[in-house]
Amino acid sequence: MLSWPPPALWLQEFLADKSQRALLSILAAGPIPQHVAFVMDGNRRYARMHHQEVQQGHAEGYVALRRMLEICMRLGVRCVSVYSFSIENFKRSPKEVEALMDLAEEKLIELCQHGELLEEYGVRLNVVGKKELLPVRVQLAVEKAEHLTAKNDRSILNLCMPYTSRDEMATAVQFAVQEALENDDQDAEITEKDIDAHLMTTLAGSPPLDILVRTSGVKRLSDYLLWQCSENTQIQFSSAYWPDFGLWDFLPILLDFQRKDIISALSFAVEWRKGCPRQNWPRSERYRRGRRKNRERGRVARICMGLRDRLDVILTSRNHIQEVVFNSEWQVYEAKDGEETCKFDRVIKLARERLPQIIGLQELTLESRVKQVTS
Repeated sequence: MLSWPPPALWLQEFLADKSQRALLSILAAGPIPQHVAFVMDGNRRYARMHHQEVQQGHAEGYVALRRMLEICMRLGVRCVSVYSFSIENFKRSPKEVEALMDLAEEKLIELCQHGELLEEYGVRLNVVGKKELLPVRVQLAVEKAEHLTAKNDRSILNLCMPYTSRDEMATAVQFAVQEALENDDQDAEITEKDIDAHLMTTLAGSPPLDILVRTSGVKRLSDYLLWQCSENTQIQFSSAYWPDFGLWDFLPILLDFQRKDIISALSFAVEWRKGCPRQNWPRSERYRRGRRKNRERGRVARICMGLRDRLDVILTSRNHIQEVVFNSEWQVYEAKDGEETCKFDRVIKLARERLPQIIGLQELTLESRVKQVTS
């Protein structure tokens, strides 16, 4: 007797991917941060909660990193930085440190051999930190990974390992002083600009930091990007453990960023209409640096579209996703003859009804949304 294959695999993955792409397209219509950083905290607690070895928790954290990197790249985020390993982590048990070094070597080699994600989005990999503290085998893997992605110029992934912000700032000051001495400028004044120019992240080509996210509910920065966070950075703390962190955890953070950005743009528009002198325009540092290509073009369209309008579409599509993808009818159990076939038919019928609505979200153009809002 022929049996139907479980539909909960291929159809669920297909619908989830289409739905996620549609949501990301809607979010991308608004302001997008150019640099997002993550403190990947909670791997060990996640492992203990699921009665797993600590090493397995760190492995699940790598899966979450790939997931969030792809989400950020689809949104158009230019640079992603992650706190992979602190210099202070060398004080952990030798067994855990060795496991982390093994994982780092394994995943760097994997990126070299199967780096489709980095190639698809043109991601250049930078390892930021005191690389000389790493084992030689890991240093070789780092060198190979950086060399293979050196020509990619569309996006940047900074793996901060082993890293602390205090070490980065001390090194930047040292290089700034050394540069002044080499130029025989004894009276040179070391400014913030000089230090900023010698930071490891700046040398790696990273734009100013827009958002920093720490997971696991712990509310401290743990010596990560302290200099970069001092300048118009949105700092967010999420209660989710890093292996569980995903799109729905990142969504409110991104919407909050867009809300603040739109308010700033509206303030700029009001002052401009009043004839305020250019030098007094209330533009954020992000505007002044001109890091965003689409900041001026389409500004009015994005404002008219509005945060609430996008949010309505996002919440509606999320309801469709939950109803279709996570509906109890997806579960296929061992059943009597014919019952499994009927369950499969119901799933197909439901998918046919909902799929056009989900995919139709991708066809929403900015022009049509603006007409709706302004009419």
